Amino acid sequence: MTREHVIPKWLRQELRTQGFVYERRGTGKAHKWDALAVVLPRVCHGCNHELLGNMEGRTKPILGPLLHGGARARPVLIDPGQQATLATWAVKTSLLLTIRSFEGEPAGWVPQDNLRWVHDHRGLDQPPPGAHVWMFGIDAENELAAWSQAGCLRTGDGQPAAHVGTFTVGYVGFQVFCRKVSQPEFSADHEAWLAPGGLFRDRVLDIWPATTTVRWPPSSIFGRDSLELVASRLGANLKR
Repeated sequence: MTREHVIPKWLRQELRTQGFVYERRGTGKAHKWDALAVVLPRVCHGCNHELLGNMEGRTKPILGPLLHGGARARPVLIDPGQQATLATWAVKTSLLLTIRSFEGEPAGWVPQDNLRWVHDHRGLDQPPPGAHVWMFGIDAENELAAWSQAGCLRTGDGQPAAHVGTFTVGYVGFQVFCRKVSQPEFSADHEAWLAPGGLFRDRVLDIWPATTTVRWPPSSIFGRDSLELVASRLGANLKR
């Protein structure tokens, strides 16, 4: 068994984060880490180094140039294949962040068969059936290296129906929606409900399902004070 850094060390190097970093949950005590990471203490060697390590290797050259703002920001075109790689990485990261930080809490439900899908289709760079993934830009102001929230959408009788995860690294944010692989279908009304509208229309980019090349960064980005609003976009009962 090994320790898996959910937010990998290469992101710390890319963002030039020096020394220790701190994980804060609400107003509670900050936890000190030796990397920009929350850590899963027990991940098998094969999953860590072969599945997750290879996925990070494919994601790094795409995500790395997007992480910066200010003078280091450069416009980038992201084609559908690159979007698929980013979306698969975002699903994996969102699910593992939720397991690590919110396990046992109402917002901590994740569809376990999505992780099985990622494992069984390693190298495919395609999110599980029914998953939707979006990207957005954030004005990080050098004070917010990473941030995350998790939510669970429930049916009328209170049963878990879907995971909603929102997290940021550097100047990039991801939002993930996924449900059980065995129940991926949605009505046309549901698909329309998932699409960004209003305030989010020009700020949140659809990257999965991927159909066309998208331009990064978006025409408008969010301030750090708006992250709670972005996280609540799909109406989940959120837990930070």
